[in-house]
Amino acid sequence: AESPLELPTELTDAIIDHLHDDKKALFSCSLVSTQWLESSRIHLFHSVIV
Repeated sequence: AESPLELPTELTDAIIDHLHDDKKALFSCSLVSTQWLESSRIHLFHSVIV
């Protein structure tokens, strides 16, 4: 069960998706919670340059 402080996944994903091109904001979001980390990680590591 979700704790009362967690947002629904759909809402979290919508927020993170809106920030898709702002790496600094995505990094900050990734520090909020495990749920936000998972959603942020998709955009943060979408393309990796080696």
